[in-house]
Amino acid sequence: MSPIDELVPLLKKLRLNGILQTLELRTQQAADDSLFHAEFLLRLLILRASQKRVWWATLILN
Repeated sequence: MSPIDELVPLLKKLRLNGILQTLELRTQQAADDSLFHAEFLLRLLILRASQKRVWWATLILN
């Protein structure tokens, strides 16, 4: 079982579907950019925080 296969149910359980949607793309980008694990995680979390801000702004404006 690959790390991605192990991450999918965990991300679903933690309700991190935004990360799940782009996980394969982000993983490939991390490999292409030779990112360290911490940098990869940071990029994923920044993306999720950004998605959450957009969601809240949409909720408030509607």
